[in-house]
Amino acid sequence: MRRSAARSDGVIRIEIGRKTAGGLLAAVLLLCAYAAVSETLTMTSYYPSPAGVYQRLITTARTVLARDGDRVGVGTTNPQARLDVAGAVRMGSEAFCGAANAGAQRYNSVAKKMEFCDGSAWMPFDTVQGNPVLMYRCPVVVGGALGGGQWGFYGCMGQISSTPNCTTIEFPNQRVDNCVYAGRMLLLP
Repeated sequence: MRRSAARSDGVIRIEIGRKTAGGLLAAVLLLCAYAAVSETLTMTSYYPSPAGVYQRLITTARTVLARDGDRVGVGTTNPQARLDVAGAVRMGSEAFCGAANAGAQRYNSVAKKMEFCDGSAWMPFDTVQGNPVLMYRCPVVVGGALGGGQWGFYGCMGQISSTPNCTTIEFPNQRVDNCVYAGRMLLLP
């Protein structure tokens, strides 16, 4: 490297040879490479995850969802059951009860009772021990309603029955009617 004397206009001129310029270029590249490697990257992800999977998701109000333990905690960070709620649980009313939601629970706001779905009807929780039998109220079918008449069997007379339907026969015609769920009768031993 050669330096010239300062000129009268205040400009300093520096001349660098090829070897020196190569060395300076290598030093600058090394400094840039170090800075690139030591850089810190911070990422924030919001639901839904771009990958679609979270190992742990913590929500507000101390709701903890943990995949690996197959447990959900509401108000607790250490759930002891599949659903562990530290506090009261409020349930609403659900109209449908079928095989797909057997075991579901609801609050019947009209009857003011908790009920469970047995796979076909909503049933109230009872504390009495015994063998429960579902009871149904059958419709009333009047004689001559089926247009037969040689002889008749009227199984739908408004009675309470343990079967969900009833049969009326006016030979040669026959009709099966659905009965309406009326409740349970408890058979005690």
